[in-house]
Amino acid sequence: MARIEQIRLVDDLDGGSADETIAFMVNNAAYEIDLNQAHADKLRDALAPYIAAARRAPGGAVRPRRARAAAASTMTTERRQHNNAIRAWARQNGYPIADRGRIPLEIVDAYEKNAGSGAAPAPRTTSTTPAPQFQEAG
Repeated sequence: MARIEQIRLVDDLDGGSADETIAFMVNNAAYEIDLNQAHADKLRDALAPYIAAARRAPGGAVRPRRARAAAASTMTTERRQHNNAIRAWARQNGYPIADRGRIPLEIVDAYEKNAGSGAAPAPRTTSTTPAPQFQEAG
């Protein structure tokens, strides 16, 4: 089955056909606007004196949104795989661990120290914090 998808940019000012998407930041807020060539030129002309007087911020250009999303997706996939490996290791070594949610730091530390060697410390069954001692008033 063949499928053709088209993305049509619509000028955000007048609703007509747009030629490009312009990304910009003001007061630490990122914006994107789809504009036709005339509106894009008008925006650039309006910003020109401010750009000429401004200095570039350190760090270079801001990556396009699609590139950031791909990088975040890869990082999320890698993190998910790492967490799954920790959970599997913890189960094999007798640690109680949930299928979802945060992995206790004790388990992460044990995994990092012992996953490569195959040895695992015994899971803690009691808290290391002593129970509070109460005195009767009287």
